[in-house]
Amino acid sequence: IILDFIMPTLSGPHNTSSFKKGIGWKIALSALVITAIGVCIYQFIVEQNTAWFNHHNIPYFAPAPWFSKLMWIISYLLIGGTFGIVWHIRTVKRYPIIKKFAKETLILLGILLVLNFLFLVFLIHFDLPILALIDMLIISGFTYGMIRRVIRLDRIAAFLLLPYLLWIIYGVIVTIGIVAIN
Repeated sequence: IILDFIMPTLSGPHNTSSFKKGIGWKIALSALVITAIGVCIYQFIVEQNTAWFNHHNIPYFAPAPWFSKLMWIISYLLIGGTFGIVWHIRTVKRYPIIKKFAKETLILLGILLVLNFLFLVFLIHFDLPILALIDMLIISGFTYGMIRRVIRLDRIAAFLLLPYLLWIIYGVIVTIGIVAIN
């Protein structure tokens, strides 16, 4: 239902029924798989290392744990949506150059997720806030580059990455605060 509302507003190839066919399950599957992996990693790292929070000073502007978890879930869902749209473009487009570009974009989205998961590993599991900060700075630049790349394939897919970029920028600020006060 949501896709039927969104898709007709798009211009160009999205208005064709052949483009819409099969996109819903790719978006849903991508969003669910990426979110499930993200939640499992979050649970494993954060929930298993709750002592980390007791041994470190956290900036006053850091989000509450429940809000942080919610924002990560939303971020993973949106990244999954982007992944699903790009995956669909990869499978339905006729031109080899677009297929290749979409395939490379999917690989880069995978790298972005790995970098994202490494942040929690560096910050909480290994207690290396400076390395976590470096990772977050890389993620923020990488995400900006991904938005610029994805917009060449699909505007909605690129738009889905904007809240994630804002969350990452906020994460950089919080991580700077953690590094500064510890």
